[in-house]
Amino acid sequence: MAVDLAYAALLGVVSGLIPVYLGIAPWGAIKKSGVVARTVLISFAIGVLLFLFVDVFHEAQEGAELVGTGVGQGLLLAGFVTGLLGLAVYESLRGRRRAHVKGYHPERVESQGEKKSIRATVSFAYLIALGIGLHNLGEGLAIGSAYAAGQVTLSYLLIIGFALHNGTEGFGIIASIPKDHTRLRDPVLMGLIAGAPTALGSMIGAVLYSVALSVLFLALASGAILYVVVELIPVAYTREHRHLILVGITLGIVMMYLTDLLLSL
Repeated sequence: MAVDLAYAALLGVVSGLIPVYLGIAPWGAIKKSGVVARTVLISFAIGVLLFLFVDVFHEAQEGAELVGTGVGQGLLLAGFVTGLLGLAVYESLRGRRRAHVKGYHPERVESQGEKKSIRATVSFAYLIALGIGLHNLGEGLAIGSAYAAGQVTLSYLLIIGFALHNGTEGFGIIASIPKDHTRLRDPVLMGLIAGAPTALGSMIGAVLYSVALSVLFLALASGAILYVVVELIPVAYTREHRHLILVGITLGIVMMYLTDLLLSL
């Protein structure tokens, strides 16, 4: 079967990029929500990410077994550690660079707690998009390889399932953007970061699919997602609304489980 890269990319756009943007679309309405709703929404994003972490890490483990005990587990550990600690190092270096910017005054920034909180939360939303993007790269590999193998029905089923999945992921991204943030370019860029890798992965999978490569990408994604979860929990947590946090996390996990269940039917 001849492989059409443009068509493979289109499959990725339909299953990844468009659904993510559909999930991001309600941002204008969500940013007007109150404190209680925001707490639930951020917790919902955490639930989505927790489900993704377990699901992606499990897929990476299964792939590692196919590659072989030594090489596969090595790729899994290397990818996971890089994804987890790599983001931590990046955030640390970015903080140091910011401290050396001309005109930067820590005491002034500390006095502007609300603005600082908004910037930090937007940064977390970008990290969420990055973690989801790495995950979607793996999804694109699966779609592209199915298409290249001539398994048209399977590739279409994957597209439908991943599309439902990615719509929920897009909603999880905007749920973590602070309501006072007004720049439209941020959710647009976040959607691109989260959704475009599906098209890239689909093209790669159509011409050069490798289980080892898939394991590496999935392991990177799992590490990045875990880092974001750890960083996002303090943003959502308040003692007053701790029960709402559990509600939001549960909703996120249940929604992702249901879309994943539809994919397996």
